[in-house]
Amino acid sequence: MVFLNLTLGEFLGLAAAFGGAIAALYLLDRSRRKQVVATLRFFPGAADPPRSVHRRHFEQPWSLLLQLASVLLLLLALAQVRFSQRLHAVHDHVLILDTSTWMNARSGNARLIDAARAAARRYIRALPAQDRVMVERAGAAPSPAGGFTADRKALLQEIDSSQPGASALDLEQALRFALEARRVAGDEPGEIAFAGAGRVAAGSDAALPAIPGLRMLPVSSGPRENNGLADVTVHRSADDPDAWQIFVSARNYGETPARAIATVWFDGAVIGQRAFLLSPRGSHDEIFSYRTRAAGRLDVRLTPSDAFPADNSVELVLPSQPLLPVTVYSSDPGALKAVFSTAPGIAAQFVPPSRYPLAPSANGLRPVAVFHRIAPPAPPRQDAIWIDPPAAHSPIPIVSDAAKTTLAAWNGNHALGLGLRATGFDLPQTLTFRPGPDDIVVADSVAGPVIVARSTPFKIVVLGFDPVATAMKYQLSTPLLFANILHWMAPEIFRRQEFSARSPGAVNVAFETPVDPATVHVTASDGSDLPFTCDGASLRFFAADPGIVRISTSEGERVLSLTLPSPGDTLWHPTVARAGFPPSNGPLEPTHEWWPWLALAGGAGLLADWFLYGRARTIAASRRTTSPAAAWRKAS
Repeated sequence: MVFLNLTLGEFLGLAAAFGGAIAALYLLDRSRRKQVVATLRFFPGAADPPRSVHRRHFEQPWSLLLQLASVLLLLLALAQVRFSQRLHAVHDHVLILDTSTWMNARSGNARLIDAARAAARRYIRALPAQDRVMVERAGAAPSPAGGFTADRKALLQEIDSSQPGASALDLEQALRFALEARRVAGDEPGEIAFAGAGRVAAGSDAALPAIPGLRMLPVSSGPRENNGLADVTVHRSADDPDAWQIFVSARNYGETPARAIATVWFDGAVIGQRAFLLSPRGSHDEIFSYRTRAAGRLDVRLTPSDAFPADNSVELVLPSQPLLPVTVYSSDPGALKAVFSTAPGIAAQFVPPSRYPLAPSANGLRPVAVFHRIAPPAPPRQDAIWIDPPAAHSPIPIVSDAAKTTLAAWNGNHALGLGLRATGFDLPQTLTFRPGPDDIVVADSVAGPVIVARSTPFKIVVLGFDPVATAMKYQLSTPLLFANILHWMAPEIFRRQEFSARSPGAVNVAFETPVDPATVHVTASDGSDLPFTCDGASLRFFAADPGIVRISTSEGERVLSLTLPSPGDTLWHPTVARAGFPPSNGPLEPTHEWWPWLALAGGAGLLADWFLYGRARTIAASRRTTSPAAAWRKAS
């Protein structure tokens, strides 16, 4: 006999408390007497109230025994008693089922996960029927399939429904979770059984805690030789914005050298192929380049294939790179061609003022107009750069037309003045402006503001002088000034984009310079924000499931495709652990739930006592002995 909900001491304590209370009530008899008196007669002052009589023996012993038996049956139902031919303490076991991506590898004609599920089912059948088990799926993060239960059918269903994920095995977290779950489960902790290959990252098994009661189920560790892609990163070339640079890293997880071929495809066409030798436990990197501004699908494949093909190919979807349309209206563009024609990401055209306005671009970007020493007949409804406009048609109010002044300062606190430090340039002729409260002063001269920007309703920048007609044309400040203006008007053109294929789990992203956490946003594919930590130029976050993660910073955007499996480097071999399956306890004994029947019998006993000895019998007897006349007896 085994109690599931109560210990033996708790059961005996409750039985003694309820039994003592019922026996005390039977020894205490509180009797009542009915008195009939005249209506106009006072009650005698010395009348005795009903008294409690303490008896030395039980008046109705059979009623007492029936109530005690009924209460005992109800307590047995509450304790959820089970009857077994052999006594056995109920233990709580944790079965760790390896669901890492390596379990997709094949050993012979079967996957490793099939062998692990078979071993887990055999382990469940070998345990005593009363023992409870919790199935824990171990991947990038431990995940219990259910709670502790002795229902073998439910446990087998949890095992059969377990499938490998896309992440590596985090064995330390899985074991710590199992230890904590076993500790809080009950007073009789059982084993922690591990069913899987146990392939982990190099060095991660050094910090594993000591596991008392660990059992390793016999499961194949899979093929010893495996080559796969470790990292694929794609970004625009710094020298040629029209070209993608493709970084491919392959790794040999085996013990023997292997030859491999990396092939890169773009929209079904081969754009590069390299053959190389992979040393044992070593890596090899290759860089490919491809010029295109069109969107397309990039495929990287590693051949020959092996027993774990999941890490032999990667697919990335690359966006298009549109050009910012810039139209320069000028009768004498001259040196402006050198400024706008060489700017990356710009499609500049130079037209005479008579062709204003041209049709807007259809690439989805807001075009920019440049008015060089002219003013359009009507205010433009688009972003515009005004260079030395006519004083009567300037979009910013004019204060004066200054002659022979000097450029004094740049606004280094705004993006338009970023990196501009050189001053002291002579300005033979310039307009000085009266900026509004929301306008931005980009540059000041001795006579007043000479470059002013406005952001509403369209972004405009007005230069009171022509930089290419002054001494500034020989300085780096001129192309940098126009680059800042175009970056402010169309920041999406100059934002750096990087696309990488990584493995789910703990992700570490390195930047070239330290990043400000306030400017960082990490977003999952469903639009939710992921928590992250920043340490200088390193950013860390955790994503257990495959998907697309976008990291936005002030410098650009990184898109991580967390679909590349990470099989792990080494196999875990615990120093102290039982091997094999526990001794079989024979066929499983049928587990009967007795508590509903015990509760029903206890309730029936209390109901029978109420009818045979209780209030129901007293009421029936009083109805038989009471006459109608006595109820209407008139007082004298």
